[in-house]
Amino acid sequence: MATTSLTPIGEDPSIYDDQLVRIYIGPTKKHDSSWLLHESVLCYHCPYFQSVFRGKFLESTTKESHLPDDDPLTFSYVVSYLYGSLLKCDCHLNSTGHCPYRVTWIKVFILANKLLMYNLENAALRYQDCHAIGNSLPSISEIEEIYNENTPPDCFLRDYVEIRFSRVFFEDWDNHKVAWMQVVMSNKELLEAVMQRIRSHQQLGNYTSCRYKKCNVHWVAVELSAFFLE
Repeated sequence: MATTSLTPIGEDPSIYDDQLVRIYIGPTKKHDSSWLLHESVLCYHCPYFQSVFRGKFLESTTKESHLPDDDPLTFSYVVSYLYGSLLKCDCHLNSTGHCPYRVTWIKVFILANKLLMYNLENAALRYQDCHAIGNSLPSISEIEEIYNENTPPDCFLRDYVEIRFSRVFFEDWDNHKVAWMQVVMSNKELLEAVMQRIRSHQQLGNYTSCRYKKCNVHWVAVELSAFFLE
């Protein structure tokens, strides 16, 4: 899996030197789950590795770094991005609306956040676009990734899925209630956050403050009011 043949794209080649560093991914240091990469490429695009290899850490001498909590497949997307490849998702070509890349995008987003690679983090937000196809809800496996112990509490994806489930509860409950219950009940943190959003929304006294198009609380109330005024 290690490589030394990748060529950086989109930057002046003269800024890249020949110094290589090894990045181990996974719980153990194994060469078959490591990469040999240009130090200058990593440090130029990634503040995390800039600190590791050009700071006062041991890695600046050993030229090795270990990310034990991450997996090789996810890091391979980081490497591809570092060297100029575009992240692609073909779910729009899938007539079933199923996207097998959703969990991958979540993992890439979380790792990019950890490495302070905000451009890659933004690129991984195409996860939202995947959900627009088929109008489906996040799955239990997606929720497990978003709410795992390595994900920061203020992670954007948590906010995204909480709003998503809240919106479905008010706008499209009849079409998604079975999946909604299965997924939301699978994670205590998600359940508590969604219920808090639901309670807050239900307390809105003025329907004009409601942001949902067909809210089953405020929209129905408006229809009833119009009926009695006729």
